[in-house]
Amino acid sequence: GNDGERCRDESGERPEDGEPPRLYRVVEIDHVDGTRRVRKAVVPVGLCRSPEHGRGIARVVVTHSNSHPVLVDRVRAALPADFDVVPVELPPGRMTIPPDGSLTAAVADAEALFCRPGLVTADLLDAGDLQIVAVHGSGTDHVDLAAATARGVVVTHNPEAVAPGVVEYVAGAAVGVLRDWPGVLVRTAAGEWDKGGATLGEVGERTVGVLGLGEIGFRVARLLANGFGAEVLGCDPAVTGATDHDVYPRHDRAEVEAAGVELVGHDALFERADLVTVHVPLSDATRGLVGEAELTALDGHLLNTARGPVVDEDALRRALEDGSVHGAALDVRAEEPPDGDDPIAAHPNTLVTPHVAGPTEGYLRRAADVGAAKVATCLAGDRPEYVVNPAVYEQ
Repeated sequence: GNDGERCRDESGERPEDGEPPRLYRVVEIDHVDGTRRVRKAVVPVGLCRSPEHGRGIARVVVTHSNSHPVLVDRVRAALPADFDVVPVELPPGRMTIPPDGSLTAAVADAEALFCRPGLVTADLLDAGDLQIVAVHGSGTDHVDLAAATARGVVVTHNPEAVAPGVVEYVAGAAVGVLRDWPGVLVRTAAGEWDKGGATLGEVGERTVGVLGLGEIGFRVARLLANGFGAEVLGCDPAVTGATDHDVYPRHDRAEVEAAGVELVGHDALFERADLVTVHVPLSDATRGLVGEAELTALDGHLLNTARGPVVDEDALRRALEDGSVHGAALDVRAEEPPDGDDPIAAHPNTLVTPHVAGPTEGYLRRAADVGAAKVATCLAGDRPEYVVNPAVYEQ
């Protein structure tokens, strides 16, 4: 509006003070009224199409592959009936598949992209007029967030969908490395029957450090403190207020401390913990966050279910060889898949899995449901949960 007047919504009413802002876009309404084409108008996102145009009120592209499946029918059922859902199958193998012609063509006529595999680049965003990129999982490092924000595209993710599976994996991996399951399985298969129980570790007897207290890290910390009885240290500068972040914290200091977690600094976490589990997103600030200094100070076990490049793998290999890291469980790697000659995977004190901590049967159902809800919310003109580029609402 002019002179500072707030924009009116589709009903002609102005939003009340304090309401979350809605996204609006300028479109050319593509139909004929008598002999005259209708002018440009400002309309809420999600009201830019109608069934009389030969398609649903909104089109949602869903990427999937044989290695990264999505329950497309469940996504379709969770969206409004007049939304078109267009699945695009990408080659199997990696999450970071560059966009091909089929995806670019599909996005050109879509309002939303529900993305599991596939790089979301500036060029892909320029191919159409997307309003939201809803990421199927938690990590968003395959999305160009700066490009999305600059183009007014909302980006969301689903940490609440993947969290239960990752939490269970971390609990099992912690038990596994402390009980020396990698070595025990090999020795038992070779015919040994060495009970040796008194020498094996317990999670509840350890001081556990949780690096990153977002949705997943917080749930891990709470389980290890309250379910296993471990002393749990947490490090997250967004929770303590040491850094100002536009997305985090997801859980404030009072909630974290009420869960039995002692907040400490980065260095203290590695100096005091016997076992550290990593739960930070991959960014320029977190790449190589766990390096030689941290691993030397640890003198214990390391778990990583976040992103591979957060850990300096050369430093980890050396720390495993010299014994400063007693063992490691890694579900993510710097390169996926890693090279065939992989000394970390071959080390007798490591438990390495191929990025399977999160993708459980429950995860696929939850991701379809909550991801579809975020798409529908955004295209209705409202703000969805778990937006990772909130600056898009300040433009």
